[in-house]
Amino acid sequence: MAKLKRFNLVALNGEIDASCAVLAPALAKAGITTIAIDGKSVVATEAPVNHQISALLAAQPAVADSANAAEAIASNDLISKELERANTALALKTTAVETLTRENATLTASLTTANTAVQTMTAEASVAKTRQDAVVSEYNSARKEISDHKTALAQRCIAARCLELKAEDGKAIPADATEAVKLEAAMRVPTGDLLKAYNGAVNAAIAKTGVSFADVPSGKPAMVGEKQPELKGRARFTKAFAIGSGIVKKTK
Repeated sequence: MAKLKRFNLVALNGEIDASCAVLAPALAKAGITTIAIDGKSVVATEAPVNHQISALLAAQPAVADSANAAEAIASNDLISKELERANTALALKTTAVETLTRENATLTASLTTANTAVQTMTAEASVAKTRQDAVVSEYNSARKEISDHKTALAQRCIAARCLELKAEDGKAIPADATEAVKLEAAMRVPTGDLLKAYNGAVNAAIAKTGVSFADVPSGKPAMVGEKQPELKGRARFTKAFAIGSGIVKKTK
């Protein structure tokens, strides 16, 4: 906020109070106890300074001799000076109040703008939080899916006995270890190494059959005289591995 450099409200109030202190005994001497302002009677000492001075000027008696005239002139001169001081102080005080009013309006507008900005940022933060939660949820879901796939691959490698399973201390796990212990050891193996080991076991099993993937029959068992449909993709791979592992026998 800008500081008032030209006006001192405390000093201005002191000026007005000093004028009231000078005018009060003059009002009492003139016998003025009330002053009419806008049709209402106000206690003289509580009326604005300019009204007090106007009442004193109006109450000055007509004088005949030179001594009383000189006294009246001096009194009027004093009253006029006090009126001038009071009006100056009042004008300065009014200007100061107007300045404060403008600054207050500026601060109020700034506060309104700041509140609007805070509301906008709060709404944006809420949207960002919702998006973050969605990303975290998607990440956790994908991570679980990857973990499930690795678990399934590790279990296949254990079944195919294509891994050298080791404990955390680097020692080989005994053959009679529980499936849980074997799976824990297999899960410590990088996914890429698990895939290589499993592919190697599959290729070795296929090689023992003496056939190629292209020669492996696919589909349901053929009826007599019916041509067996050709397996493709995963079905062909599964059938080939089953033959290579001895799970099923190769058909002619």
